[in-house]
Amino acid sequence: VDGHRQQGIDYVEFRAMAPCGIENPERFIDFHHQNARVIAAACQPGFTARYVPSIPRWQPLDAYVIVRQWLTDEPDLASSVVGFDFCHFEEGHPPRTTRDFFRRFHEDEAALDGPQLEILYHVGEIYFDKSLESAMRWCHEAAELGAKRLGHCTALGLDPTVAVARQQNAHEVELVTERIDQIDYDLRLRAELEDAGVKVDVRALTSEREDLRSLAPEASVRNTYDESRLEQIRRRQDFVLAKLSQCNAVIESCPSSNMRLGSVPGAADHPVHRFLDSDVALVLGADDPGIFASPLAAEIDWVASTTSLTTQQLARRLGDPRRYACGAGA
Repeated sequence: VDGHRQQGIDYVEFRAMAPCGIENPERFIDFHHQNARVIAAACQPGFTARYVPSIPRWQPLDAYVIVRQWLTDEPDLASSVVGFDFCHFEEGHPPRTTRDFFRRFHEDEAALDGPQLEILYHVGEIYFDKSLESAMRWCHEAAELGAKRLGHCTALGLDPTVAVARQQNAHEVELVTERIDQIDYDLRLRAELEDAGVKVDVRALTSEREDLRSLAPEASVRNTYDESRLEQIRRRQDFVLAKLSQCNAVIESCPSSNMRLGSVPGAADHPVHRFLDSDVALVLGADDPGIFASPLAAEIDWVASTTSLTTQQLARRLGDPRRYACGAGA
């Protein structure tokens, strides 16, 4: 907290994930309680800090119920906690597994007065377990469910030719369930996808889906990528970025983190350049300061030094990031 204040940052949202699961609810809540108390006490004139507890992807609804009850029991912390976060490993945890959580969350928010809590969702960051199409779909589905800010979304900005070359057999295998979800997505959004230049063969997809349904859910399907498919993926990227803009979702891009964790091979390949060229709402962030030790100013300087935009143009494109603060945080 002091480190952020010393950098001259006047508003910050801290996110943290409890090292224990909800099998021990008392320890789980104690972790978040201590963090929230420290962050609340750190606020002073000219410096505002807020807290966003992370929800385990593998226990979303159960964990949410526990945290929501904690906030009900600790009303004095209400102004310090401004949302909930999904982070850590995304592979193996598709957005559809959070539908019950989102349904309950939206119901609770609609029934309450006061500042609205927000959902932050790391997605499309590390996704070698699925096709590029499915990785992009996850970003869109998270936004459709109601996530306000999407962490990283490199799947939407990393050129597919670069993406499939990052490691051997990258994105070539995915679960049958993922392929079926992708077919359902394409059929549901057929007209819009076709308007964006994406080919949707209804007869072929319907036949493939019937064949896949005869397989075990844990079975895998294999993908191959040629230049025609790669070009279709670029059009899909444009499509999803446009859909995120329409629903006012915000992408949080963290350059240093993406270069190290997200397997982005070089500065010119970084998805932030694609994001800047689009209309999507965008913020630049410093991910895991305790690990990367990269101040926010350094992240912004890196983008300024690698983009074709001038510093003034970059500032205009990004605008005031406070407008994307959770709830009434800023």
